[in-house]
Amino acid sequence: NIDQDVNKLNTMLEIGFRVPKLLKHYQDSGVQRVIGYDVVKLNVEIGRRLGYETYSQDFNNLDSCEFPQLDYADLVVSYHMLEHVSRPDIAVQKIYEKMKKGSYFHVEVPIEPGTPRLRYGHLFPFHPVDMFKFLKAAGFEVKAGSNKTHSNGPHIERYICIK
Repeated sequence: NIDQDVNKLNTMLEIGFRVPKLLKHYQDSGVQRVIGYDVVKLNVEIGRRLGYETYSQDFNNLDSCEFPQLDYADLVVSYHMLEHVSRPDIAVQKIYEKMKKGSYFHVEVPIEPGTPRLRYGHLFPFHPVDMFKFLKAAGFEVKAGSNKTHSNGPHIERYICIK
């Protein structure tokens, strides 16, 4: 049961945290360790000054990605970050390889078929089911998916997976 497993979280890791809002939420909910990765060094520094464990990482430069914290995270989340990398398929593969067996990955991306939305810094134009295919190709077991959003919200897809 996913709900029971998620209630037993020891470590949560957010990729592309921007501001530590979710880190705070999980910490306040009793998760022992919360970790954030972001490409913007100012975000990382502010997160650290607020007392969070944050790291700088450019997911467009995957050759230099070590991700040591992924080895013990029970839950890894990434919301509206993978459209900002040119090869999200490779990023998802790298995340999968570094995650520990039995951990969860929750991901959400905008669906923007056609060309990249460069004015928003989006380098990859997700089409419907692209993320599902990337997750399966990486080796994840997709437990659930949804494209429901808030009223007048953007077209999105989100998935919860297990390694």
